[in-house]
Amino acid sequence: MTILFLRLFRLFTLNIAFLVTLSSATFGQRSISIVSWNVQYFGAPYNSGPTDKDLQEANVLKVIRYLNADVYGLCEIIDTVRLRRIKDSLGSQFSFTIAPYSSNGGFGTLGWRQSQKLAFLYRTDVFKNARFRGMMMNSTAADFNWASGRFPFLMTADMLLNGKWEEVQLILIHAKSGTTETDYLKRKNGAQELKDTLDAFYSEKRVFIIGDYNDELHRTIAAVAENTSPYKMIVADSTDNDHYRSLTLQESYAGVQSMINFPNVIDHHLVSNEIYPYYVMQSARVRTDVTTVVPDFVTMRTTSDHYPVSSVYRTDILTSITTMDINRASFVYPIPFNSSLVFQAREQFLNASFSIIDMNGRVLYQKHNQTVHAGDQLTLLLPPLKSGSYYLVIQAATKRSCIPILHL
Repeated sequence: MTILFLRLFRLFTLNIAFLVTLSSATFGQRSISIVSWNVQYFGAPYNSGPTDKDLQEANVLKVIRYLNADVYGLCEIIDTVRLRRIKDSLGSQFSFTIAPYSSNGGFGTLGWRQSQKLAFLYRTDVFKNARFRGMMMNSTAADFNWASGRFPFLMTADMLLNGKWEEVQLILIHAKSGTTETDYLKRKNGAQELKDTLDAFYSEKRVFIIGDYNDELHRTIAAVAENTSPYKMIVADSTDNDHYRSLTLQESYAGVQSMINFPNVIDHHLVSNEIYPYYVMQSARVRTDVTTVVPDFVTMRTTSDHYPVSSVYRTDILTSITTMDINRASFVYPIPFNSSLVFQAREQFLNASFSIIDMNGRVLYQKHNQTVHAGDQLTLLLPPLKSGSYYLVIQAATKRSCIPILHL
């Protein structure tokens, strides 16, 4: 047993340092930005949305250039030619795909051409091998609940994570609008069917769910007695006993609004636990700062009645770490570990999250919302794990660390 341990120890330390220091999280070069935006009847050839369609197009391009994101999930695209012009203005590194369905018909029909459509605009050097399809399109219930055929739009693509191209799933939604009980039940039933689909086919996938939810995540805007979010079942749970993370919930609690004329956050970013370790803490926000590039965004309603929402993700959490000599640091023990780990803090951590992830970046354990004071010890009771190398990822409001650990 001693010989086996020494061999594993040597193999482990040849590739990575044994402990790392805690350092401030930054938006370093290895990061991506994701934006969702309802662009309010973009280019509609009728009296909906901004009156001056050419000005709307010019302003949308200004905002997109200003945000400088790697992928945009866009809602309410009407004029596809105008979206193509925006894509062409951004250069050859961008591509776009529009959902071949809408609330009023399939691809090419008059209903499709003149109704609200979902679209992805993305950098092809960041998202490779992109594939697209509508979700739950064979379900009559989903057709009814998702605004009569405005199904969630799925983009499956490969993204560079920790030096490897890994598959991710971006789901863009535009839920049923309205504040009546019927509207609420459509959102709730649609969300339940989406969750059932996620549980059945995506429970271990890296999933982003972005877009216009048309409701809050911690309550509802609808006039119903229960006053719970129609997305509660997605926010709270998943089949592998880990949580989806509601990144924009902080904006709701802060009293931000994602629409010009509506006092709520109804545009959201939500991710599965498999992608959460890559999230840059506190980066999800409603981008009211777009008024710096479109000064009349609010006063003249020249662009959209929704603000964009963005979030940022580090793509190198397992590699961009600062090492420290094992003899000078001992705040995680025992190494190797068996069924538990003890974290001893050298400073205070507020609302910290602790994750165990394997060498492929899969999250195997999480403990959230832990406050640890300097000198405190926090014991992490871990699930059964195979022998091998893992990482303990620690995230707090202003700190991030990735500690290599060994299990025998």
